[in-house]
Amino acid sequence: GICTEEDSNLSCVTNEDCDESQWCRELAPVDGVRGQGSACTDFADVGESCGGFVVYWMREQCAPHLLCKPSTINTDFPGTCVRPKGKGKKANKKRLRSSEK
Repeated sequence: GICTEEDSNLSCVTNEDCDESQWCRELAPVDGVRGQGSACTDFADVGESCGGFVVYWMREQCAPHLLCKPSTINTDFPGTCVRPKGKGKKANKKRLRSSEK
C-alpha cells in the first residue's frame, strides 16, 4: 500500500533503515509521479516469488540467507526464493560419502 502519516515509521532511505527481516522498497507512483518515498518491506521467504521484470513497487527480495532461483519458463517472470544448495548437515554428509569412493 501507500505510506501515510500514520505509518511513517515504515519510511526508509536505505536497507539499513529497516529491521533485519525487511528491505527498503520504493513506493508506487501517485498520479504517475515517482518519488513518493520508500517503505520497509518484509523479505520474501522460501517458496515466495522474487526478482523478475516487474514494476519496482511490486518487486520482492529474498531474505539474505536465501537465493532467488530464476524462472525456467521465461527470465522476465519472477523467480522463487530457495535455500542455497550445499548448505547444512545433509549436504556435508553427501560430500563426505562421495569423497570416500
